[in-house]
Amino acid sequence: MAKSTLERFYISEKFDDDKKVSFNFKKANQKISGNFNEFVDAVLEFIRVSEKTKNDTRVWFHQNGAYRGSVNITKARVIVDKILAEKVQNEKAIEYIEKEDLVDKPAPAPKKAKKISVNLNEEAAKTTFFVENASLRKASQISSLDVKSTSQYTTVVEKIAQVENNVVVTYHLEHEGKSSKSFEYVITGFASTCTGCAWKSNSSIFGTSKKDKKAFWILFTILTILIVANIVLVSLRLTNNI
Repeated sequence: MAKSTLERFYISEKFDDDKKVSFNFKKANQKISGNFNEFVDAVLEFIRVSEKTKNDTRVWFHQNGAYRGSVNITKARVIVDKILAEKVQNEKAIEYIEKEDLVDKPAPAPKKAKKISVNLNEEAAKTTFFVENASLRKASQISSLDVKSTSQYTTVVEKIAQVENNVVVTYHLEHEGKSSKSFEYVITGFASTCTGCAWKSNSSIFGTSKKDKKAFWILFTILTILIVANIVLVSLRLTNNI
């Protein structure tokens, strides 16, 4: 089945020198075929012409230098009924049918998403890093693959270094071909690497200050004297028994 040709028509608002409104009716690419004092009569002319053709038809309404929408013959009949029922004035007719959504309009073109400018240096400065289960691992066991970033942008880890029992991450951010300057972040909270901690823990029983040491030696001397005295007493008892 052959596709029907769409015949285009236009109804445009016109004012004379006395500011009296009328409506021109014409077919696309042709001269004006009629001028009507009543808006309804111009629409009825479109309906009359449409009923005589086998092709699809559509009329566009023109006001104040712009198109206000278009309709086919079915909606044109609805417009006639509405205008007559509401007794809309000719000067407000086209404005009325647009306001009441009696005309078809093309969907507005989607707005292009506005690109938001990103300050990568600011984003990089507030970026933090972490290592999963850090408290169970030593800093010396960490590689760049273990370091995780909290930034939503591409994070490039340039290098990592172990300082004491911390990990220092040198990094920068990248986004849409741009790059931030390099920053450093220190990750803490790793398992202790102290090898002499057990000895230090035991030695702390005796204290480390001069006062603690003095008290220890006094206690040690008293205990020694008591032990010697006990030995002497035991020896004397044994001698008497003999």
